[in-house]
Amino acid sequence: MTKTKKGRKSRSVKRALPINKHSSDVPIPPKKRVNVLPQVIVVISVLLLLVLAALIYRLSSVGRATAQLPNVPFLEEINLDQIEFQQAVVKVNTFITLNLTTTLKVNDIYTLNITLLPDGFIYYAVNSTSQDKISSGLLSDDFSTSGDIYLDDDASSDLNLNYGAGYLTVVNPHFVAPDYANVTLFNMMNKTIHDKVFYINKKVEQDYWFNISSTKKPLVTARWDNGTELPSSNFFETVSGDTFAQYQLNWTPVVDGAFALFVKAVVDDKETVRKYLFAVGSVVYALQDMNHPQMMMKKVNSTAFSLSVLFRNETDLLQPFSLPCGSVDLDLLNASVNISKVYAYDKGVQVWRAGVPSEFHTLDVGRGYVMRLKDHVSPLLLNVICSVPTPDVAVPDYSPLLKYPTLKSGWNLVGIGGYESLALDSFDKLLSAGKEIVVINETVDQMKLANGAAFKPGVAYWVKVN
Repeated sequence: MTKTKKGRKSRSVKRALPINKHSSDVPIPPKKRVNVLPQVIVVISVLLLLVLAALIYRLSSVGRATAQLPNVPFLEEINLDQIEFQQAVVKVNTFITLNLTTTLKVNDIYTLNITLLPDGFIYYAVNSTSQDKISSGLLSDDFSTSGDIYLDDDASSDLNLNYGAGYLTVVNPHFVAPDYANVTLFNMMNKTIHDKVFYINKKVEQDYWFNISSTKKPLVTARWDNGTELPSSNFFETVSGDTFAQYQLNWTPVVDGAFALFVKAVVDDKETVRKYLFAVGSVVYALQDMNHPQMMMKKVNSTAFSLSVLFRNETDLLQPFSLPCGSVDLDLLNASVNISKVYAYDKGVQVWRAGVPSEFHTLDVGRGYVMRLKDHVSPLLLNVICSVPTPDVAVPDYSPLLKYPTLKSGWNLVGIGGYESLALDSFDKLLSAGKEIVVINETVDQMKLANGAAFKPGVAYWVKVN
């Protein structure tokens, strides 16, 4: 604080008028009378000018935003029928209109209301014109996903939300790209088939017809999941016209297994691809190679699948894997005495060992693991029952066991749930803004996956996110 020098107090001194000896000759001057009216007029004029200036300022400020006004809501519209996912900037108040056709083809108007809260959280609420509030919750950088949101009455999710770095990613998990060709499937009874999974028996002849139409005659091919094209004896044209072609599939499976068929129609440079799964002997998925445990998944009934996982008993063999469905409590496993260690990763290596304090205790869908058996023990067989809800209404592309992993910044050891392979770019919609997948390696040889490769159920992957 700066000190100021105190001024001296002025002392009032009364001075007498000089008195002349001849005072009667020098009269005392009289007091002068002051006219204050002009000063009053000036003061009043100044005050009037100030009031007038303030009034003019207030009138000119009408309609202008000021710092004291609340934040104006941020409006946005997202069409999830035309794009699989989209990112939106989260402001203090954000209102998003969603154009979205649900899996049951429900026609409704959905809105997503977002409020930015202190401590990095956001509050979201999904509403519709027919239902006041469908879903709500809190998200943050640490709790970044909403999980599955259901907008209609079936067991298939219709919406996912992922949040991070001030951005919200809105995802349509069942997005289907617009078709350039229309593919219709018929059986021997000339009945239209909407299913994508066919449960059949081996050594039984299968006959199906594919009617494919577009603006001009399409070029049609078919291949199995391993890339082998079907020969003309199994897949051939029966009739065609200027804007369509009809093909017949004639095939007899000889062994149990999961056979995925891809039918591709090309019009000019545009492709339309349809996938059909033939589950021979109710087998919907099988993983059989020397780099991973052998796996087989079968449908038991409408609410359950069975999964068998066989680990080999080779000495010093590290066997990476993931569970396509279900869960296993390692502490309750009868054959746990044959296990040396099970490794996982969550921002660092985690280890489970029987009978000692461990960093995890269950095998869950979405995570990747590495199994090491003890020396000179029998192969380890895991039998898992995977329960699924029964959809209220059959949905053609419904995959009841599909599950994506949770991806964090840095390295992630993960797997996918379900019995269908997923394209590499399927994980992009799981990331919040500012994050990207920079490398995806298989755990076996640490080699980066090539473009065009796919995530396979049962396989563990290293995924690095920056």
